[in-house]
Amino acid sequence: MATGDRLSIVVPSRGEGAGLARCLAALVRMEAADEIVVAAHGEPVRLARRARRCARLVWVDCPQPGRGLQMNAGACSAHGELLLFLHADTRLPRGAAGMVRAALADPRVAGGAFRLGFDARHPVLDLLARCSAVDWRQLPRGSGTVLPPRAVRPHRWILGAPAVRGRGPRAPSGP
Repeated sequence: MATGDRLSIVVPSRGEGAGLARCLAALVRMEAADEIVVAAHGEPVRLARRARRCARLVWVDCPQPGRGLQMNAGACSAHGELLLFLHADTRLPRGAAGMVRAALADPRVAGGAFRLGFDARHPVLDLLARCSAVDWRQLPRGSGTVLPPRAVRPHRWILGAPAVRGRGPRAPSGP
C-alpha cells in the first residue's frame, strides 16, 4: 500500500438522528479518516446542514433506504483508495486509521473487521463480544465478511462492525 492512500469512512444511515451526530462528532474529533461520507436516508435537514460544514465530510442524500444501496452510493461518492464502512451506532477504537493502514500494507490482506465491544453490560452483549474474538474466518458473521478488493471498484475494503472497539483487523490465512 502506498503511503498516500487516502482512507474514506462510509457511514450509511437511516433515521439515526442524534446517534449519527454523535458518530460524526467522534470521527471528526479523532481525525480517523481523510474523508467521511454519509449516505443518508431520512435524516433531519438541520443535521445535514450542520454536517456539510465539515470540510472532510461528504453528505449523500439517498432517495431509497437500504443498507446495500446506501453503502454503494457512499462508496461511489468516496475519493479515498481505502474504504471503511461504519454503522452509525459505531465508535472506532483509538488509532483505527493506523490499524487499517497497517493491515492493508500487507498485500495478502483484502479486508477485515474490528472486534465488538459494548458500553452497556449484559450477558447477551458479553457473549456477542466474546464471539467476535473468535477468528472470523472460522465464524461466518456479516460484519466480518471480506469483500475482494476489486469486487465493486478497485479499492481495498475494511468493514466496520456495530459498537466497535478493540483489536484491529487480522490478515486472512491462505485458501
